[in-house]
Amino acid sequence: MSSIQPSPLLTFGLRLDGVLSFVAAAISLATAHLLQVAVGTSLAAVHAVAVFALVYGVLIGYASTRAALDARLVWAVVIGNAGWAIGSVVLTNSNWIAPNGLGQAVLLGQAALVTLFVVLQYLGLKRSLRKRLETSARPHTTATSNY
Repeated sequence: MSSIQPSPLLTFGLRLDGVLSFVAAAISLATAHLLQVAVGTSLAAVHAVAVFALVYGVLIGYASTRAALDARLVWAVVIGNAGWAIGSVVLTNSNWIAPNGLGQAVLLGQAALVTLFVVLQYLGLKRSLRKRLETSARPHTTATSNY
């Protein structure tokens, strides 16, 4: 079984990720036309990223409220966030979305923030796993009967 009780740090990292992803997505959707012009990318790209971040934010925010999580799910979030941060850096010099200077700054800022999520979530996951190991290593006592 790979269930863990999330450490306070893991809960914080997931909640921060969820809330900021949701808020950024809502702002992006509300200002998509302005954002498209400001960062020099397509409206479709702005919408796609915003919708993904909106759904992701809700799901991760919900996960942060659970008393137990599957460690594999948390690993997937950590690895996915690391990939997102790396991808954001790669996109700054790509022709795929062709961001302008402000767009590059947004991508690099996003990469830095997502890297913070990776660190918080990874360290929180390590603490959660360590606690699970310590708990399972303790000798289990059973009640004895005086009959």
